[in-house]
Amino acid sequence: MTWLYPQFLWALFLLAIPIIIHLFNFRRYKKILFTNLKFLKQVSSETKSGSQLRRYLILSARLLALTFLIFAFAQPILIKNKVSESGSFISIIIDNSFSMNQTGAEGLMFEAAKNRARIIVEQSNKLDRIQFITSNQDPALLHFVNKEDALEALDKISPQSHSFPLSDLLKLQNRLLNQENGDKRSYVISDFQKSKNYVTERHLDNSIVCQFIKVNGPIVDNLSIDTCWLSSPVIQKNETILLNIQISNYSDNDYEDLNLELLINGQPKGISNFNISSFDKSTTTIQFTLENSGLHTCELKLGGDLIPTDDQLFFNFYIKEQHQIVCISELINPFVDAIFQDNPGFEIQHNTFGNINYSNFKISSLIVINEPKEMMSGLLSELDQYLKNGGNVVIFPHVSEPYGGLKNMLSTYGVNIGEKAIETPLKMKQLDELHPIIKDIFEKKNKQPDYPITQKKYPLQIQQGITIASLEDGSIFLQDIPVKKGHLFVFSVPLNATYSNLQNHALFVPLMIKMVLLNQLKSSLYHQIGQMEPISTGLPYQSDKDLVLVNPKEQIVPGILNKDNELYLTDLYELTQAGHYQLNNKNSDSIRAYLSFNYDRSESDTRSIESNEMETFCKDNNIEYIDQTVESFNSNFKNIKKGQQLWKWCITFVLLFLLIEILLIRFFKPHAKLSA
Repeated sequence: MTWLYPQFLWALFLLAIPIIIHLFNFRRYKKILFTNLKFLKQVSSETKSGSQLRRYLILSARLLALTFLIFAFAQPILIKNKVSESGSFISIIIDNSFSMNQTGAEGLMFEAAKNRARIIVEQSNKLDRIQFITSNQDPALLHFVNKEDALEALDKISPQSHSFPLSDLLKLQNRLLNQENGDKRSYVISDFQKSKNYVTERHLDNSIVCQFIKVNGPIVDNLSIDTCWLSSPVIQKNETILLNIQISNYSDNDYEDLNLELLINGQPKGISNFNISSFDKSTTTIQFTLENSGLHTCELKLGGDLIPTDDQLFFNFYIKEQHQIVCISELINPFVDAIFQDNPGFEIQHNTFGNINYSNFKISSLIVINEPKEMMSGLLSELDQYLKNGGNVVIFPHVSEPYGGLKNMLSTYGVNIGEKAIETPLKMKQLDELHPIIKDIFEKKNKQPDYPITQKKYPLQIQQGITIASLEDGSIFLQDIPVKKGHLFVFSVPLNATYSNLQNHALFVPLMIKMVLLNQLKSSLYHQIGQMEPISTGLPYQSDKDLVLVNPKEQIVPGILNKDNELYLTDLYELTQAGHYQLNNKNSDSIRAYLSFNYDRSESDTRSIESNEMETFCKDNNIEYIDQTVESFNSNFKNIKKGQQLWKWCITFVLLFLLIEILLIRFFKPHAKLSA
């Protein structure tokens, strides 16, 4: 507690005056003349103890009344947290995510949050240094500035599409505050949505004075398109394509016969009707066909509601006119040839080991090495370069050659292969169902699946990669060896009936097709705005400069990263608009790639953390929780920051003690005794 006018406290010495007056008056005697002593029996005398108590109570009441009157003039102020004379470091987390774009009782929630932040800044001292941490962690606001610059920066903050969880913001705030020496204060102004504001004790720093300030908003019924994916990686023109879409219902209502529309290249291409229960998810499908190959930009549209940012989903995909497969084999393998020869969208080229057209490697989606007698150095060099650039190679060993004809090649990649095949009838036992070439092959998983059976196999010992399929004894049947961006697939059996029934098994065709489409499987239909990880373009790195991402509403210059000779984009935090973007060269009209971006769906659930839950958490962690209107917050914050003025209470106590004095004088009369 402090005093606004401490000089008035000198008046406390005046309290000696009533003490002196009381003592002087209590020792005066009044002489009474009696004509006859018999009248003494009729005189009432006060008891000594009663008269002294009365005198002291009256004296105390007067002294206290005068004391609190002096206190009232000195104006005491109760300050909860002492303010540093050298100024404080104030960090304010202000929620500028899309959830704050709703209209509450005070108007737009984001403006209500800024009003509270403005009150904090305006009530700060001249020596205080202030910073803002926004939900998107705008780096321009992370520096501590003076009061005037802070108010100017606050006016420039606007809602943003991307937001980090509150736990990440608190970690950043604690780290920045702990870099400073002095008094530290932190504030969090948010609607405290359940979906993004999970905080535990480990995200807090008890050495920093903290306040959680809630901005109340409406609970909005909301439907959201969460994601979409293609049922099959095989996308071909004039063939049926099945698109799966997941929708979430963040409301207390059940909905029926809702419409979801698909637009491709700006034209309506399909529609789906679906039902969805309260606070549930629903998956629906749309079937469509496309007559043309090439790039297709797509958009899913849901009936609009109060949160339109999650009612659209942008994505794109590319239909390749022809997938080139190069098969290198002394004789045409009928099983490989049957898969691709008459299959639309695939074109197979046959090469012998003595006559290989290496120029076709660059445009091929898969190279099949079938029963080589010996791997020549020139072929090994070309295959290695092809793999490092992201190509895919599958190898089948020779039926009768030592080491299956693969010793030279496989030793380069740390693979040991047995000299002779081992005759051991075994059944394939296990598949890695998470691997891209296995995932989604089976519509239903049988308890006793019908897997291929081997009669003979080459023993393989491989220290790296992923075992896609293994046999009953745990040995390798099919191994995926990553080589830079590419994949080397090695089978332990040739395509020969004396070794296994793989070539006649139903698993063989989808395995081969998905190896062709593996690079297409790895490409994303869309990306999320605010994504911090580098984004693959699928393009080779060629010392690209002056690249720009462009859509009709904005244009940004991304960062460029060379990752295994592939072009990646970084520094996309400036991206704010969902939609389709072209990756162009600044100095030319050539389009390098198309990328689709969507808003983060983490705020689609508008429910906030319950007030009682927030109060309990804050109480347990020594945090002050404030859930008030801006007017109440303004008044109470002045008391918290500048101190609570107590002069009115002093006047109240003055009146109280004067009343006590009157009551003592009026009603407190000691008992009298009659003396003879």
